[in-house]
Amino acid sequence: FDYDTAAQHIEHLLALQPKDVYGNLFRGSCRLLSGSDTVGGVADLDRAISLAPKSADVRFLVADAYTYGL
Repeated sequence: FDYDTAAQHIEHLLALQPKDVYGNLFRGSCRLLSGSDTVGGVADLDRAISLAPKSADVRFLVADAYTYGL
């Protein structure tokens, strides 16, 4: 996966909509899966959970990122 290119797109999305759940999930996953920024990735995933705390989909994607990224 091309994490660098994906990160550029997601940064643009989050600049426009910083509270976007998808954007925070995607950036957090990219950061963990690429190993580029573990602390930032965890913070993004925590933010996604805080934005949609009852979403099973959010929890699933966070679990996936932790499973394969850490």
